[in-house]
Amino acid sequence: MSPTGRAFAFPGLLVIRVRNGRIVHVRDYMDGMGVAHGLGRLTAVAAGLDGGS
Repeated sequence: MSPTGRAFAFPGLLVIRVRNGRIVHVRDYMDGMGVAHGLGRLTAVAAGLDGGS
């Protein structure tokens, strides 16, 4: 549940590379703008994209 009181979901992808039964690499991809939107912070995040000027 977000601070706005609305439930939200966002897609993500976890890539795990395994060699000889051991995890040798993990890469995590998430939709950061989707998270900001779900948390009600999209406007603030977008405003910060220009370097704060």
